[in-house]
Amino acid sequence: MSYQQSLGDQGATIDSEMKSKDDQILQLTGTLSTANGTIATQKTQIADLTAELEACKAAQKPPDPTPVPPDPTPVPPTGFKPMFPGDCKPGNIRLGVSLPLADSSVPIGVHRTYYDGTAGSFTKALATIDADFADNTISWVSFKPGTKVVAGKTVSRTWADNAGGMMDADFTKFCNAVKAKHGVVIVTFHHEFASGKGAPDDSGGPTQHLAWNKRMRGIITSTGAKNISLTLITISQTCSVAGILDQYWDSSVYDFFSVDGYIQNNNMSHQAYIKQVLALAKKWKTKLAYGEWGCYPDASGVITDSYNYFLGLAAAEGVHLFCASYFNSSANSVVDWSLTGHRLTEFTACCKLPTSVLANAA
Repeated sequence: MSYQQSLGDQGATIDSEMKSKDDQILQLTGTLSTANGTIATQKTQIADLTAELEACKAAQKPPDPTPVPPDPTPVPPTGFKPMFPGDCKPGNIRLGVSLPLADSSVPIGVHRTYYDGTAGSFTKALATIDADFADNTISWVSFKPGTKVVAGKTVSRTWADNAGGMMDADFTKFCNAVKAKHGVVIVTFHHEFASGKGAPDDSGGPTQHLAWNKRMRGIITSTGAKNISLTLITISQTCSVAGILDQYWDSSVYDFFSVDGYIQNNNMSHQAYIKQVLALAKKWKTKLAYGEWGCYPDASGVITDSYNYFLGLAAAEGVHLFCASYFNSSANSVVDWSLTGHRLTEFTACCKLPTSVLANAA
């Protein structure tokens, strides 16, 4: 074999081996590509399975607790602490009437009614209170001494009778009934107790009037009727006698001081007695209310002027006039104070002021 032929055979062998190696490389490259595709697929599958696992874990987690609804009870303004049931924050006032208005849509904050103090009258008062509460109104009820039977005749009880306990049973029943209700009741016993130049309407005088109210306060406390306030109501004739009201007042008995105030012909001549009332409220460190308020005749500005007048005097003396009930009637009066015409229009406007608050607000 020639040398050149030998080299040719060797070259053919090398070419064959190289081709074989190329084939193997191609095969391995294909295998690697397939493996890479498999890895990518497996990564996708792992991601999908992980997501499904997390979903299963989330499904097994206990549900969040049901949100508790907020307490519907009105919350007094921040920093304001009521001094007694029915109190409102300085700058605000509860406006109301003694008898229903012809326009029932007028928003009133207090409704005052009157009773003779007999057992049946306490029952009637409770019915009125229910209606007032349904109207989002504070109920202010006034009781006279009631009656007793002497020698077969029905006569009026005295202040001393009630100071001695004659009204206890009826008032205890009343307090227990009010305690179960959701609203505020203001109570007064024998308002305008000295209607003639300071002379008491009962021979018991200041001592027995205060003793009666002190006994009623004890019942309010013992029954736990924390939604009842007790107040004393006077009139101008009583204020004209120096020192007389100090004999009737006791800050441990009454929650606030009240007065009846009327203006005829837009005459503010009773400013002197109102200032006396304000001076007493300031001395006793108590708030003030108008148990009755009236304007005559029906003319433009009479309600607006008197409203601003009362509030202005009180503010000037540093006394909070927090409540005023208009005497919407002509009963036991020389003129008709009823809210009609201009008076009704202006009273309605006062009731709709942002400072005029209803029972569920302060």
